[in-house]
Amino acid sequence: MTTESVVTTIPDYLSLVLSISAEWGSRHGDIWYRGIAREDMELLPGVKWRNISASNEESLISGFLINGKSLFKEDVNCQWQLYSMMQHYGLPTRLLDWSKSPLIAAYFALEAENDVDRVVWVMDPFTLNEINMDRREVFVPYKDLKEETNVDPYLPKVLRQDSATNTQPFPIAIEPPYTNRRILAQQGCFTVHGTKSEPVNVQFERNNSDRIRKIKFCKSAVATLRSELTLLGVTIDSIYQDLNSLSSHLINSHK
Repeated sequence: MTTESVVTTIPDYLSLVLSISAEWGSRHGDIWYRGIAREDMELLPGVKWRNISASNEESLISGFLINGKSLFKEDVNCQWQLYSMMQHYGLPTRLLDWSKSPLIAAYFALEAENDVDRVVWVMDPFTLNEINMDRREVFVPYKDLKEETNVDPYLPKVLRQDSATNTQPFPIAIEPPYTNRRILAQQGCFTVHGTKSEPVNVQFERNNSDRIRKIKFCKSAVATLRSELTLLGVTIDSIYQDLNSLSSHLINSHK
């Protein structure tokens, strides 16, 4: 079973994160974090938790390509960049967002107005890839062109150059090939999921690995945790990097 800890303040949270980092012998970027606004939500991407079939996934992507091309604001240099863009703009994909920053993950865990416990997952992405690809490295699509590190088989069929069907079963960790201001600000990264609807934490548990942890924020502590994040400068405008979020931050700061 995954080790679970409960914290009620940001200092306690950061102390725990530093303790995990020291235990794992990790540097910045070696540990990934995912904040979730409901404890009962699993570590599954949109296509999986929505139970979207492979054929419907292909239809969604085709619709995005047909109707959205004229709206693209960025140059697209590879299919992974295009797939990341779909995730960024809210299309259900097999990409699951993570961050290299524990504070940013805490923000996402606390963002929604839900009267429930929240959670931040802490993961070693190198161990995930060692489990599922037998390589202790994080893959970079488009740059990793060697056969043994080629992750293109994880792409949906409609985005594959060879039009083959994805047959990869388990998730792996990848660096985003698509970087805009928001992804950079959020220190974003992904797990990309295969054919099986199996949460990320199950990969570690099945292999008796402790390189994933669960940190819970009790609902009674949410107000305190949010206030402490704001004092540290982790606010909606710093996360989303647009004028709408700046306006929201200014309104909230003058309440």
